Amino acid sequence: MNNRFTKEVDIPDITLNLKSPSQLNLEYKLLDSIDEKIILDAAECLSEVFVGIEIAGRKISEPMIEAIGVSKKDMFDFTLKYLKKLVGDGLSFVALDKRNNRVVAVIVCDSFDPEEYPPVFKGSLASMNEIMNFFTAINDRFVSTVQFKTGHRVKRNEYIQIFMAGSRSGKFRGYIIAKLLKLVMDKGRKAGYKGIFVKATDSRYAKIFTEYHNFHLVYNKENKPLLKEYSSAEILKKIPPHILKDCKVFYRALVPHCTLL
Repeated sequence: MNNRFTKEVDIPDITLNLKSPSQLNLEYKLLDSIDEKIILDAAECLSEVFVGIEIAGRKISEPMIEAIGVSKKDMFDFTLKYLKKLVGDGLSFVALDKRNNRVVAVIVCDSFDPEEYPPVFKGSLASMNEIMNFFTAINDRFVSTVQFKTGHRVKRNEYIQIFMAGSRSGKFRGYIIAKLLKLVMDKGRKAGYKGIFVKATDSRYAKIFTEYHNFHLVYNKENKPLLKEYSSAEILKKIPPHILKDCKVFYRALVPHCTLL
């Protein structure tokens, strides 16, 4: 069996090439429910990055969130709710700036439950229902594909789902996310998870998964990439197809016999 997707990946320590260690002086730690201050800061970090923030002269945003026009406050409320819900799974990590103890990057993951569906949002967050329904449809396709390829029904506590990830660091955002992802994978492997998957909405983050950690595209029983085009959802048609066309599923086995090739 080709173990390309199960081997350990040594992430190069780019801090060795920095002129000053203070340029990237971070602490990586598990997101803990008892540390409310860090959870609040993590929610702020993600809401800023997803709604839109200018970093080093460049605007960073999440295309789906930008398309539906969610405010920063609403995104903060949405993110905080999910952080408090998912932190109990023990699969979410943050990167803290040691100089001020502020959160500069977050990765939020959960123990995937194929039978769990998102709540219905109302009021100013009603447009989030479109995104959650979009993701639910992809999850259902992922479950069907896994069951087809493995012959086993997908159960909770078998696969890790990457729910959100983002960094507001001025430097090396991809590297920092990759370091956080390695912590998730290491913990998931020790806990006995079969694999980890992500619905990559942005090609920039897709490169982090594939280049640093050997994630690969998932192919369905027709041998076509598991994806969903943004144009299939009315509210997401605002995303220019020449910028981003679809959301693809990428997967990485955490144990050798659980590849989805």
